[in-house]
Amino acid sequence: MKVLFLFGAGASAYSGECYPTNPPLGADLFEVMEKEGLVPSSIDTTIRNKFIKDFEEGMYLLNEQGSQFYNPFQRNLAKFFARFSPGRSNFYCQLLGRLKQRNFLWKTTFSTLNYDCLIERSTSALSIPMRYGPRCLVEAKDVLPVYKVHGSCGFLPNLMGVTLNGCTFKGSKSDVDAPVQSTFQQKEITDWCDNPAMNSISPAMAMYMKGKRRAYCPSHIELHYTNWKRALNSCSHCFIIGVRFSEEDNHIWQPCLEAKCVLNYIDPKPSNFMEWAKQNNREKVFHYSDTFEQALDLIIEDVKMI
Repeated sequence: MKVLFLFGAGASAYSGECYPTNPPLGADLFEVMEKEGLVPSSIDTTIRNKFIKDFEEGMYLLNEQGSQFYNPFQRNLAKFFARFSPGRSNFYCQLLGRLKQRNFLWKTTFSTLNYDCLIERSTSALSIPMRYGPRCLVEAKDVLPVYKVHGSCGFLPNLMGVTLNGCTFKGSKSDVDAPVQSTFQQKEITDWCDNPAMNSISPAMAMYMKGKRRAYCPSHIELHYTNWKRALNSCSHCFIIGVRFSEEDNHIWQPCLEAKCVLNYIDPKPSNFMEWAKQNNREKVFHYSDTFEQALDLIIEDVKMI
């Protein structure tokens, strides 16, 4: 593997053709969910106002109240992100299609910080096989490894027949660790989230707050994170697309700092990222492009030479 892609919220939000619309950025997420009727009535005015001001601050307060408050919200968050699907001209589809056409998939790994399933649905539309793990030696070279560093709306805890109904959790590092049944089908995700037998837990998604607490299936999310770090350390070039720089997200930026690869940053506001790289003497860092769309042709030409 030579090329690693890391996608953030900005990549999906500005990925072009998407249905029913593009996923919102974090700053708009709560209000969009509220308009869709996906904010539980148990969330009081104080926490609602925090969410509107800063989603991560609102999520932190909700987490402090216990699972009877954050679980309904997390399940609705999963259902919300399960809705989004790419059109054929979507930039994920375009990038994957060009990589496939040029026979470049064998040197490529995808990773994302997003809960949505746009990458999975793009691979499905293009008949590209993918797996949530490293490429095996016995597999075809066109199998695409995908790592979901913060989990996914489609990572459904598999309790092996055990029912968790009416349970509450508070104050623990994580609530329930269990195997995961992965899917990117909207109906499967929605049906699981609406199942009364599972009303005490949520899909394996790190909480969108400082520290990215992993309440459910932390071992599964940790495996994705570990595999991502290994991929980062073994690649020669990493394209970081639509990931807003925040120094608090040390779990992302410290591995990027320590890795030896070229970091190509694709975002319209690169100044904080570039200043961080400069202050830390991180070499081989470039502001590659402002947008996902603008970067497409450049990426393909560069991947050809890598």
